Amino acid sequence: MSSDSTMQPDYRVLFEVSPSACILVSPQFTVLAVSDAYLHATHRRREDMIGMNLLEAFPEGPGGAEAGSTRAVRESLQRVLQSGQTDLLEELRYDVQNPMGEYEERYWRLFTQPFAGPAGEMLLFHCVEDVTERHHSREAVRESETRFRTVADQAPVMIWVAGTDRLCLWFNRPWLQFTGRTMEQEMGYGWTEGVHPVDLAHCRQAYNTPFDEREPVQMTYRLRRHDGEYRWMLEQSVPTYTSGGTFTGFIGSCIDISAQVEAQEELERLVENRTRDLQETVRESEAFNYSVSHDLRAPLRSIIATSRILLEDGSPLLPLDQRELLERQAYNAQRLGIVVDELLRLSRLARVEVRRKPLDITKKAKLIALEIQGGCEIEVQEGMTADGDPGRV
Repeated sequence: MSSDSTMQPDYRVLFEVSPSACILVSPQFTVLAVSDAYLHATHRRREDMIGMNLLEAFPEGPGGAEAGSTRAVRESLQRVLQSGQTDLLEELRYDVQNPMGEYEERYWRLFTQPFAGPAGEMLLFHCVEDVTERHHSREAVRESETRFRTVADQAPVMIWVAGTDRLCLWFNRPWLQFTGRTMEQEMGYGWTEGVHPVDLAHCRQAYNTPFDEREPVQMTYRLRRHDGEYRWMLEQSVPTYTSGGTFTGFIGSCIDISAQVEAQEELERLVENRTRDLQETVRESEAFNYSVSHDLRAPLRSIIATSRILLEDGSPLLPLDQRELLERQAYNAQRLGIVVDELLRLSRLARVEVRRKPLDITKKAKLIALEIQGGCEIEVQEGMTADGDPGRV
């Protein structure tokens, strides 16, 4: 600080203690002033730099020589001198020596701005920012993406990647081979040009909805193959996030399921044909049962009526065994009439509700045995039961 009647700031001191890594150079690139932050970032001492040529103060390391770092810095400074405009180098590799004399790999962001000195001469205000960590992070991401794309291109499925704006950014090789189109043609919403017109509206809705809900989704649609044939695709997609939990878009995969769809359609056709055949068989059976039952009803009624008349009018004159035969004939005819009625009901079974109840099969079998016994011994197992409609058994 200097003082007269008022306190005046010492701008050189302010420059040196600035938190920015900056140096002040002449049009000949001679270093005039250096900030502490610059010295710390470059492992240099102020007394070793003041008065030196900026490009000579930092010998070019192996990595910088390969990248042409010194030439890039010189050209940037010269552009400022010629144009009088600020110049920016977004990222430049320029290795620096540490106190042990070893070169350290460094990446910098360089900013040079001209301004007028005390005597009106042009001076250069040169600032640098160490972006080495950012560079390595970006390189790690790039390498990860390269590995992913290499693996994805070898995958047996079609894969796509979309950003948060819902536009597709990338498709793997199997997708491009399937569609016969280029990456540029498919990017954005270009891929929808291959979707079957009938499926397009559904496909767009199913594609866009997950971006709002950020939930996995599965859908099927037809996609045009390179030979012009539409193939059924099963697509599954999931949202993607950074390690910090930031939503980055969606990734999806597709497989051709046309063979499965065709097999399902063929199965449905077979089932439909078999159902139609069975329905025709049932109709024929119903018609036959109805015809048979109708033809038997009239004779049975005649048998029953005749048997009753003979029993009522001739009973006193008939021997006991003949009366028993007539009674059995009338009873069996009546029973057969019931069976015929059930046969008629059976013909309409498909249209009649079946009322299931527990049935005593043993009792039913004993009644049948009594009706048909003729000098033979019949043994019926006890405890036989089943569920069925009593009126149809």
